Amino acid sequence: MAMSFSFLICYLLLSHADEGHAATWSDLSAEVEKVTKIYEGKTAMIPLQNTSNTLYVLLDLELLGIPDFDDISGIVNINTYLSMQWTEEVYFNAHGSTAPDTSVTISADSIWKPPLILVNSAEDGREIVKDQSQVRIHLKSGKCELTENVIFKASCTTGDFLYPFDIHECSVKLSTRAYTSSELTLVVSSFRNDYFENGVVWILREKYSDTLIQDSKSIAKFQIKIKRQATNYILNNLVPVAVLSGLNPFVFIVTRHTGERVGFSVTCLLAVVVLMNTGVTSSQHITLLMYYLTGVMITSASITITACFTLAINNKLEKIARKCGCCCKQCRSNKVINRSPLRQQEQSSNDDGENHQTTSCCDDCEDCCCLMCCICRMCKCCKCIKKLPWVRVENMLDVYFFFFFLIVEVVLFLTFIAIMAALYSAEIKKLTLEHRNT
Repeated sequence: MAMSFSFLICYLLLSHADEGHAATWSDLSAEVEKVTKIYEGKTAMIPLQNTSNTLYVLLDLELLGIPDFDDISGIVNINTYLSMQWTEEVYFNAHGSTAPDTSVTISADSIWKPPLILVNSAEDGREIVKDQSQVRIHLKSGKCELTENVIFKASCTTGDFLYPFDIHECSVKLSTRAYTSSELTLVVSSFRNDYFENGVVWILREKYSDTLIQDSKSIAKFQIKIKRQATNYILNNLVPVAVLSGLNPFVFIVTRHTGERVGFSVTCLLAVVVLMNTGVTSSQHITLLMYYLTGVMITSASITITACFTLAINNKLEKIARKCGCCCKQCRSNKVINRSPLRQQEQSSNDDGENHQTTSCCDDCEDCCCLMCCICRMCKCCKCIKKLPWVRVENMLDVYFFFFFLIVEVVLFLTFIAIMAALYSAEIKKLTLEHRNT
């Protein structure tokens, strides 16, 4: 019996509670009319009962992504959700005590809204909040909320010197169009990246927020630092060129008569030129990578010229060889390159009616009738060939040029890597220190 009576009491209390706090569509419509009537023709006036006070607008920025960033012009597109909160005092003081404890949604063109603009906009200075937006107002407390999906097109401070490991600093500076800081103050409540997704090229490295007063205007500053994903660029461009530049000095090992020396060196030179066109074409400072590629290009051009020079030496040797055919009539007629008595006896015994056969050069280089016959390709003795001055010069130059250009390429690459690593480490330490300070 007592339990049934308790259930009856609870039922009656809940029924009367619903009747007291529930708001019908007609009730909400009437409250909306009250709000819009207050701001009719006065949507530019700050909703403060005492105009000498300051209206505080809380800002909450949620980063969603960076769909585009032009590191040449320094313009970034930042996709965000911007939430604003403020307290509406005019309606609250007039009808707050009798208003239902609920919230309604009102069109932004029928009520006051923060006239925020992007100070560092790369476009025109239009207001961020559109008239088609919706403002949610809590009737009992006068608290207003507005959320906009905004893609900020802002200008950035670019730093391409460490390309492709470059880090850029971009900011979103929000301020009001006509209100001073004593009338309206912006307060950053949060700056989050819970739903942020890194792009294909750019990733978020650091973020922080701040508020400041500039030219008597309140400014909310949201700062981000983005870093380029350099893995694909390194594997697709930098590594092949570094390998080609390392292989370039090996053209001096290729046989001169194949004709591949100049072709291979020109191929390496063109590969470097193509990579220079795919990099940063315009920036405030020349990138460190461009310095390295310029050095590689000069080295490749020098290798090409040197390869042409060695081929010219080889052609000069062949011209001498063609002119030396008349140096020794005996060698030309008999094709015998021997002056020793033993070889002469062998030659006289072979002249008894047998066909004459060509005799190769003897093992001893001193038995050759003359060095010019060796140049004429009549003597196949390697020792004789190595004694020729032009051949010795060619071999010496090939070895010298090979090691010289190989050392130059290695020094260029190691210097580039060392400087890049040192500067990048310093930049990372700077970011870490800034993160700790904030």
